[in-house]
Order: sequence, then structure tokens, then C-alpha cells
Amino acid sequence: MHNNENRWPYIALVLFSFVFGSYLFFLNPALSSAFDVSDKNIEWYAVFSKNIAHPTTTYIAESILLPLSAKILGASVSSQSYRFLCGLLTISLLPFLAILTHRFFNSTAKAFLFVLIFGISFTYLSHYRLGFPDPLTIAFLSFTALQRRALGIYLGSLLAGLSHFSMSVFALSALALLWSCSPTSARALRIQSLKFIALGLISSRVLLSLWFYVFEYKLISRADVVLDGGLTLFINHYNQSPWEFWLTPGLLFLMSYLAIAGYFALQRKTLFVVALFMALGLAYTAHFFTVDGLRVFAVVISSAYVFMLAACIDLATARIDLVLNRVGAYATRAIRFFDAHALRIGLGFPIIAAWLFFIGLATNKGFFINELPLIHTRLLGVRFLDYVLVSFSAIVLLAFTVPKLRTVPHLTDAAKIIFVFPLLIIGIQYLRHLVGESTYFPLWIKVLSLCVALGLAWLSTKIKLDTIEDRARMSIAALKKRPR
Repeated sequence: MHNNENRWPYIALVLFSFVFGSYLFFLNPALSSAFDVSDKNIEWYAVFSKNIAHPTTTYIAESILLPLSAKILGASVSSQSYRFLCGLLTISLLPFLAILTHRFFNSTAKAFLFVLIFGISFTYLSHYRLGFPDPLTIAFLSFTALQRRALGIYLGSLLAGLSHFSMSVFALSALALLWSCSPTSARALRIQSLKFIALGLISSRVLLSLWFYVFEYKLISRADVVLDGGLTLFINHYNQSPWEFWLTPGLLFLMSYLAIAGYFALQRKTLFVVALFMALGLAYTAHFFTVDGLRVFAVVISSAYVFMLAACIDLATARIDLVLNRVGAYATRAIRFFDAHALRIGLGFPIIAAWLFFIGLATNKGFFINELPLIHTRLLGVRFLDYVLVSFSAIVLLAFTVPKLRTVPHLTDAAKIIFVFPLLIIGIQYLRHLVGESTYFPLWIKVLSLCVALGLAWLSTKIKLDTIEDRARMSIAALKKRPR
């Protein structure tokens, strides 16, 4: 149970993961074709979910959990309802991981970080193949990877094996490699984990064999497919596009995987880094001996990826907490600063925005220093004048709002001149426009105009903004005290 203090962050985490998972789900370009009701688009698992209790049914000797669940829930009545169940399971992967990681870390922030990294990097979430038991298998493999108790490890391995046995063997072998070299697990937990992973897989194989024996299916195994096709089939498939083979999991996943491996290498966890690359090698091996593409790789690597990502976040706890504390301290200071200087900040931003807009508009209409070609020179598509104005506006805004800078007389005087001088130039140009656009001003008049503008801008430095602010605050306080 969650207490009142962390209930809402936890709810927000689950809602975010659901929305994020839904967004990724609908990114799949093959989603509309996945719901095609034609007979050619019906997978083995969808057909088997209808005929699960019928003997002599042809079926691949790997899985029973998804078709059985679809039959029990009534989702096997039509291909559409079966696909709806598969879609719901796919969308639910991220919320399920959010709940698991929240319990694992006992921290909403770390669970959020996990969900964000996993969602962005795990390509399968937006490139799934609907109809297969993959989301269910990934869910149970991830569940196993985040367990610390023997019963949880056993149940996760058992259910993963019932969902898809051969891929679970590869996936849990990769997980066992990481667990045996884990830098964050005690030796007793490692031995216990390996024992109960093996026990869960053996139990799932026994239950599958019993079920297949009772109903006398015409079974086809993955081993039969490999033996019938021979090694040549898979070598030819690989040679068609080697780059596509290696980039199957996606660049973001590979970058994330290598970055985490690099982090552990920097921490001198050499044995664990070797185990990480062995797990990746297992995933590529399983991918090589199939023609199913991403789905096989994703399922096989899922438990290892969940484990390594959780271990990375767990190991980096001190640094993450330090960063979060610093961010929180900066946020607190920013809020206090805003509260203390709300009037200046509230006036400063809109005034500077209006100042920039007004000068830009005046320049476009020819009411600024038009004789300088440098003003209209463009760099990366932006006028040189705009760079200067934005830089000057930052100086003015900082000098107006930051208390320490307001005590520097030369800086505040310069900011006032920067603010007033362009407006006076625009005023002089506008007067020239009123006299007549064709009126020619000799050089001495232009120089005199600039001197007058500079003189008036310098006079603006005599205006004491602090005095005006104090009087404004006194007036506001007097209005508040006045009886209604």
C-alpha cells in the first residue's frame, strides 16, 4: 500500500507510462494492416486459441499461455477480439514495468527514469508484431529480472516458459549470466536466482509436455524448422542485408546498451561488462536462427536489458540523488527569487518583448539606422541586428531584475542607455518621415540627431527605478489596507 505522501506521484507515474505506451503503440506503421480480417493475416496463435481443446491440431510446440488466456477471457471468438487483447497487452507493458520498478526502487523518480529510458530505447514497443505472445513473454521475463525472492523468480520463469519456451530459455540464460556477475546482488541471491530460474523453466517444459500429450497435437518445434532449413537458409538470410541484421534492435537501443556497458566499465565491473556482451551475443544468436526479425531479438534481450538498466540506476543512486537534490535546491532558489522580485520579473519580460517587437517592426519599415548594410546581413537565416538586439535585451533584463547587478551603477546606466537610445533613433526617423520621405538630411544634422539621442538617453540614467518601485509598493500596500 502507498501512503498519502507518495500516492499521487505513483498514480502520475502509472498514468504517464500508460499514455507513453499508448503513444508508442500507435506509432507502429503496420498497425492498420495488423487488424486486417483476411484469412491470410491470421497467425497460428489466433487459430490455436479457438481450437485449443481440439486434438490433432497442428501447432508449434512452444507456447500455451496466450491462447489459453484468450480462450478463457472470450477473446478467441473473433480475430479482432484476439488482436484487441494482444494490443492491450502491448500497451500495458510500460505501466506494468512502472509498477514493478516502483516496488523495486521504492522511488517514483527512479521508476520514472527507468520507464523513460526503456520506452525511448526499446524499439519493439513501436515495431511489434500483433498476434504473437511476445508482450506476455516480455512482461514475465521482466518480472523475473526485477525479483529478489525465490518464489517470484520461480513464478516469473515458469510463466515466461509457458508463454514461449525456447525464447525464454535464451532470455533467462542471458539473465542468469548477468545475475551470476551482478555488482549489486549478494552471492546467496545469485545462487538462489540461478536455481529457481532453472526450476521454473523445467516446470514449464513439463507442463507444456503434459498439455501437448493430453491433446495429441501435431507439433512443430523450432528445432525442426532449423534442422529442415539447414544452416544455409539462415546464412543466406543474413547475407541479404548484414547491416539490417546488426541494426535490428535499433540505433537508440544499441546506443543505450553500449552506454550502460560503458558506465559499468568505468566503474571497473569488468566481469559484468563481459556478461552484458555475452547476453547481447545470445540475443543475436537467437535472431540469426529465425526469420522473424525484431520480435525474437526483443524477447530474448528483454530480461537482460531490464536487469542491466535497473542495476545501472541502482548503482548510480548516490549521483542521481545528488543531482536531484541540486535541481531541487536550484528550483527552490528560483521560486524564492521569483517571489521576492515578482514585480520586476512580471514587468521586465513583457516590456523587453514589446521593445524587441517594436524595434524589429520599425526596422522593417525603415525607421532605424538604414545606412549600415551590416544591420541587414544574415547569419544562419537571422539578421545581424536581431542577434545584437537579443544580446542587449538580455543585458537590460538582467540589470533590471537581478539584485546584485542592480547595485552596479555603470551596468544599470548602460542598460538604460541601451533601452532608450534605439527608441529615440526610431522617433527621429519617424519625424523625418512626417516631414517628407524624400527630404535629405545633411551629415551635420544626422550627427546632431545622434548626439541629441545620446544626450536624452544619458538623462534617462538619472531616473531611479528603485525609488519608483518603492513608491509603487507603498501605493499597493495602502490600497490593500483601505477598507472596502
